[in-house]
Amino acid sequence: MHYLDELSKRFNVVIVNPPAKFPTIKFEQKRIAEQLTIVPYLNVFPMRFLPIFFGKLNDVITSLFLGKILKNKQVILWQFDPYYLSYLAWFRPYKKLYFPLDRYSFDERDLQVARKADLLVTVNSTFLERLYHKLNVPQFLVPHGFSLKQQNLNTKLVDSYREKYGRFTILTGALSSGVDYQLLNKVAAQIHPNILLIVGKKLVNFMSLNDLLKKDNVVYLGLKPYNELKNIIAASSCCLVAYDNATDTWRNPIKITDYLAQLKPVINTIPLKDLDAYHSNGLYTTRDKEQYVEWVKDGLNGTLKVNKEAIQSLIHQNSYQKLVERIFKQLNKMV
Repeated sequence: MHYLDELSKRFNVVIVNPPAKFPTIKFEQKRIAEQLTIVPYLNVFPMRFLPIFFGKLNDVITSLFLGKILKNKQVILWQFDPYYLSYLAWFRPYKKLYFPLDRYSFDERDLQVARKADLLVTVNSTFLERLYHKLNVPQFLVPHGFSLKQQNLNTKLVDSYREKYGRFTILTGALSSGVDYQLLNKVAAQIHPNILLIVGKKLVNFMSLNDLLKKDNVVYLGLKPYNELKNIIAASSCCLVAYDNATDTWRNPIKITDYLAQLKPVINTIPLKDLDAYHSNGLYTTRDKEQYVEWVKDGLNGTLKVNKEAIQSLIHQNSYQKLVERIFKQLNKMV
């Protein structure tokens, strides 16, 4: 949404929403801002049975309607995943930009969309090195972005969380199979009575996760609105990223920049070279569990340092506004 927010300040943006239900057969335009319109993806055929074949038919039908409303307009198609609008008919964008936000290598449509792109953009160099390196497509690596709005806080809300939970550490994001719940159990046990606050959707029912949520110094808030989340992060003493699987170099942990935007120390398990600029400035990365726990304790004690001047500089250099400018400058070079 950060990129859409910036794009809608400069262009008329049409968002094609993924199908919310089956079937979706009515094509309605819904204007939600002056330059931002939502239209539905027409989910006419059941993709759960033959996702490639029926997906292609749904793409063709949706692109027919897009062609009608965008007729004679110079359109840039910006795709964040390969699942929709891989196949176009009666609708020919001026340029195509593919910005995969996750690892889609398990889906053959990923490479199909990437091959057709005029520019392939990613924040993860591993994607370029392992997935797309053989493609004859212009590729552009950008840093993780910051939203300048993240620093517009509700001070009363920040204070209320501090008053309620004291000095606490926070973990945000989906509670999925990739999270190291054994490590988090260890953290909770050793920082007691300080609070480990968790915000995010529970996606698995692991025993280690259930044990974690039963601890008396673990508070699980479930999902929270994004605009409220920044205030909760701002109230914390330090922030956590705790993945445990071998494929974590494929991850794009946007939460790291969300944490750093509040000038909080981040204790992290993902050794991503794309984040090198943040190491020694507030991002602390280790796979050693004992060291991880010690850094959490230091964060709660206020002894884990953040180079606020350096982080503020990175925030302004890598704001979504600046990244959009860089991406379009690169896209305009493509003939």
